[in-house]
Amino acid sequence: MAIDEIKRDLRDIKSYYRLIDVFKKTNLIPPASVVEKAERYGRIIATAPTKLYAVYVALYVENSTQEQVAKKWGYTKEHIKQLNKKLCEFIEKNLD
Repeated sequence: MAIDEIKRDLRDIKSYYRLIDVFKKTNLIPPASVVEKAERYGRIIATAPTKLYAVYVALYVENSTQEQVAKKWGYTKEHIKQLNKKLCEFIEKNLD
């Protein structure tokens, strides 16, 4: 899978987690394809180095921006961008 496809999947996953409370409160059922992506990527991330795992959670589960994460962690935005790139490469290497 190409990095661009992984980035698209990560955007879908980010939207899913951003709306998860809405799904629960309204009893709406999220699209099965997005739930499957979130589960598949979650299994991959569970094997990631701690720093990449933390980046995934911060950016895609907690819905933070790279700038917010950089400020919170005391890094530059560029450093978080590089960690996100490494995260995407890790996912690409470990996709089924």
